[in-house]
Formats: sequence, structure tokens, C-alpha cells
Amino acid sequence: MGGKVKDKSKEQCSYGSPIPVSLPIPNHIPNKQTVRLGG
Repeated sequence: MGGKVKDKSKEQCSYGSPIPVSLPIPNHIPNKQTVRLGG
């Protein structure tokens, strides 16, 4: 279980990067949603 929690923490770190980049890019907004579904 501990391994799984570590994976989630890494994904969250990556998510924070695209969040600010998507704000100014409306075209990226829909792309981000797809990534969320896959996660």
C-alpha cells in the first residue's frame, strides 16, 4: 500500500505543473480532463 501512496504523490506533483500552464491555454483545458480520467 505504501508504494501506491508514493505513486499518487508523484502524480500530484506533475499535476501542479500543467495546472498553471493550462490556465492561459483554453485548448489545454479539455486535454487535462482526459488525463484526469486516465489517472
